[in-house]
Amino acid sequence: MARKTATTTPVELDDVMAFVRPRHRMIAITARADDCPQASPVTGGVDAKDQPVALGPDRDRWLPAARHAVTSAAPARTHPAPAHPQKMPWPALMLLAAMGFILVAAETMPAGLLPVIAAGLGTSEGTVGQFISVWALGTVIV
Repeated sequence: MARKTATTTPVELDDVMAFVRPRHRMIAITARADDCPQASPVTGGVDAKDQPVALGPDRDRWLPAARHAVTSAAPARTHPAPAHPQKMPWPALMLLAAMGFILVAAETMPAGLLPVIAAGLGTSEGTVGQFISVWALGTVIV
């Protein structure tokens, strides 16, 4: 069962502080100058006076959370690094590139060889062009 981190149950200040103390990566919700909410990832904690604090954007001092009229914090979820780094699927990529090349070449080559094909079949270029168009239409339908 998933661990609950946020509920609508009223809690006491001691319970809130016990929740905040071990968590240091948070999302702070504050009000911007235009009264719109703003979410910022911060490093937070509880100071010696049991006041919730967050590391400010300039990263050189701790700012009390009470400084803002509307402040809320939620623990940020951190994902563990994968055990093995992802490897590039080179065989599959090479096969995909080769198939793309073959299919594009098969579609465009007859247009470039139209005079040669017409001379080899002993017919006009227009007739061979029509055959190629019908073949291309067949590939679109299939």
